[in-house]
Amino acid sequence: MDLLTRLGSRMMALLIRVGAPFGSMALLTVPGRRTGKLRSTPVAVTPQGGGWRLLSVHGESDWARNLRAAGGGTLAIRGTPIPITATELDPTEAAPFIRSALEGAGRMTRRIVGRHFAASVDDPIEAWREEAASHPLFHLSPLELPGVRGTAILRVLAGSVLLGLAVQVALAGLGAFGLEGAWEAHRTFGVVAEAASLVAALVALGLRRAGVRWPLVGIFLLITLQHGSATLGGVAGAFHAVDALVMVALASTVLRRLRVGAPIPAAPHLRIGEASLVAGRV
Repeated sequence: MDLLTRLGSRMMALLIRVGAPFGSMALLTVPGRRTGKLRSTPVAVTPQGGGWRLLSVHGESDWARNLRAAGGGTLAIRGTPIPITATELDPTEAAPFIRSALEGAGRMTRRIVGRHFAASVDDPIEAWREEAASHPLFHLSPLELPGVRGTAILRVLAGSVLLGLAVQVALAGLGAFGLEGAWEAHRTFGVVAEAASLVAALVALGLRRAGVRWPLVGIFLLITLQHGSATLGGVAGAFHAVDALVMVALASTVLRRLRVGAPIPAAPHLRIGEASLVAGRV
């Protein structure tokens, strides 16, 4: 693996870990089969049968060997860590899934992924059984779903942050039209919103509340950055407005994720706190 590939993989791993949305991408963490040290790898998962299907496009990769040896690990999706068990499918069962996955992929994805397979989507299933023998396919089953601790207090705090940000935006608009005292009130609400976001971030981190802790930390950091761009013009001044819109979007996202029973990203059939979950279901 060359330097650029390693850097790209590490950057994506970091972004997934802190909650960035990357569609079906997740961060798989398993112990090394020889060292026992935890190894994290960005992977693409497909929701399937109460869990996810995970295909090793590059064949017998290190993460596939480690996952086979460990029998499980952790799958982090948009900053939400989920402990999982892994079951490797035999080539007979894996072949139809691999072929249909490639057949249903977009043209660009099929071109990029297809180069790792000798068979084409028009070939008979026997050819895909041979491909499946050298491209491990796993079913990942969640052992438990993230809890919903601290929902009430975090809703109040996140709601306060969103309200403070909305009032700030409104006051900025009034100040732009020359309303006396609007900018002073705008700065005051900035301090209030920053304090509320700091408390909310600390509470979410303390509770290890999945899916909301990093967006709340992000809001606090963005408010802090706003203080540095408030009195500047040009590009920095434009950033001030964009920053506010990003924070409002993050606060709204946090409130949506705090709904009890909210679905896990990349697996809408699984829901946070779902009591009827049966681990190991395929």
